[in-house]
Amino acid sequence: MSTSEFLTVVISLLLLIPILRFTLRRIAAYRQHRVLIDHRAGCCEQIGFMGCSTVCVGLYSLSHIQELLSVEYSRYELILVVDAASDAEAVRQIISHYKLVRVNSAVADSAASEVRALYRSSRRTFRRLVLLDVSNISLYDNLNQAVEVASYDYILPIGRSVSLYPYAIEALAIAVAAADSPVRAFRLDDSLSCYLFHRDSVVLSGGFSEHIIYQPLFASCPTLDTPIVFERNTRCAYLITNTLIIIAIAVYVCLIALFGNWRIALYIGWFLGSVLSLIIYYNEVLNRGNRSKITLLCYFFHIISFFYRRKFYLS
Repeated sequence: MSTSEFLTVVISLLLLIPILRFTLRRIAAYRQHRVLIDHRAGCCEQIGFMGCSTVCVGLYSLSHIQELLSVEYSRYELILVVDAASDAEAVRQIISHYKLVRVNSAVADSAASEVRALYRSSRRTFRRLVLLDVSNISLYDNLNQAVEVASYDYILPIGRSVSLYPYAIEALAIAVAAADSPVRAFRLDDSLSCYLFHRDSVVLSGGFSEHIIYQPLFASCPTLDTPIVFERNTRCAYLITNTLIIIAIAVYVCLIALFGNWRIALYIGWFLGSVLSLIIYYNEVLNRGNRSKITLLCYFFHIISFFYRRKFYLS
């Protein structure tokens, strides 16, 4: 076999292996999605053994809180970690709107704890909401405080601008139930640094940190290709895109005037247009309706994540 033939075979394998992996993942994601659709009416009863505590640090928007509370899964709670000292009025509005009352807690009563108070709703309608008032120390310390008061075994930390797809928790429960062995963590979205953690595994690994996903307990962290979360606020991204388009047009005109050669300017303009198209495509797939595009984008992030060291950080 000549060198050129050998290189052709190697390149073909490098192209076919990712395509095969992507196809298998798409089939698995499709099956999970079909199972969810076919059984969503009785989903809570069939897979209700799995409980999930969603944790969000620094969320004060009442509309966003209500959206996260609208999850129909039975074994689900939302833990809000806030700092009343930095935004007292917003915290008062949350307490008043959801009829929260202060409750006794071993975490809040501990002298070494940074937790000032723990609130739960006096109304049954909002019983799944937990408010944790803590000193604004660090993101990871706040997450660790939330783990101590969580009611369920699985922890889903999300950023302030992140929302859940309909039936997202049911999809997570199906994935956990379908796993061959106990799952310590699921990778959900690399672009948003979103993971589902088992609470006991987090405690055994020493708590949350930016390098928690590199702990030995999470060495074989499987990836869930079904879209679970999406970015809620994309206005900033659209503004950046429009600004880049204007800059690209200006640069293109300047290149024509500078080089005096339309071919060179055309090539550079084609390159800039390709980059802008990718940016626009990325912004468009952030819309919650484009589930197939989001799945493809998640897979793309999984590929490029091999070339840099990921950190666990929530925006």
